[in-house]
Amino acid sequence: MRKILRSAFLLLCFSAVVTVKAQDEGLDDLLGDPGRLPVTASFKSTRVINSASLEITDAGTMDIKIQHRFGPLNSGAYELWGLDASSVRIGAEWGLGGNTMIGLGRSGEGQTYDAYGKWKMFAQTRDNHIPVSVLLFSAAALRGQALPGVNEPRGERFSYVQQLIIGRKFSDAFSMQLMPTWVHHRSPNTGGAQNLAGLGAAFRMKLSPRTSFNAEYVWFPSDRLPRGVNAPLSIGFDIETGGHVFQLHLTNSSGMADKSWLSETRGDFFRGGIRPGFNITRVFTLWQPKNR
Repeated sequence: MRKILRSAFLLLCFSAVVTVKAQDEGLDDLLGDPGRLPVTASFKSTRVINSASLEITDAGTMDIKIQHRFGPLNSGAYELWGLDASSVRIGAEWGLGGNTMIGLGRSGEGQTYDAYGKWKMFAQTRDNHIPVSVLLFSAAALRGQALPGVNEPRGERFSYVQQLIIGRKFSDAFSMQLMPTWVHHRSPNTGGAQNLAGLGAAFRMKLSPRTSFNAEYVWFPSDRLPRGVNAPLSIGFDIETGGHVFQLHLTNSSGMADKSWLSETRGDFFRGGIRPGFNITRVFTLWQPKNR
């Protein structure tokens, strides 16, 4: 645990130093050289599958997301291998400009409301002067549903997620990111507060101009996970069709709010606890920024 926290702290210090250096060079110098322009389209969406990606919602746009999960494949023929069960999250994201965005959502599972923000501290440039993109991601969630048999104030139903996202688009066909992660939540088993520190990884491999293969995994020390909870693992495909992005995937997570899929995943991916699912993303332009 201490090694993970120490590594996350060093990464934060490194990102801060590089950010200050980039700011000192001046925005005019950055934009004046085409090689210094930021790299774009590392991922198709602001979400790899469950996890936040390197992408930011553009200023003046709203991104509507509908996320759907079926039941686990190992539920058997009686439940049609998971198709009889489902959970849904509906949310929206807004680009605020200045490399920042915010998002809100509501999940049927646990009657959970979530809110989050993402800030791209600096972006990878085409000439590799800045070799990686670094973002800060922060989320909070409120579980509306009370735990059975647990008398808890509403204030104790909050959970929080902090991530440092470090990634690079290595080529037009391949992007990868690492995600030092911290989760503060209340255990579904004991109702007590817990802190989890882990490290995630995700990548995108382009298959055609409009399709890609994605995968993500977040590792937590097994002795820190609540009983019956597994590390989240997901694989899937992105299909881009005009203003829509369809994400078809297999995951062992039923929850879609960040605290849910990170700290409450109960399916065992390698023992049939796999849930088919999909995300639908649709971007709307609300206004045209003046600097365009």
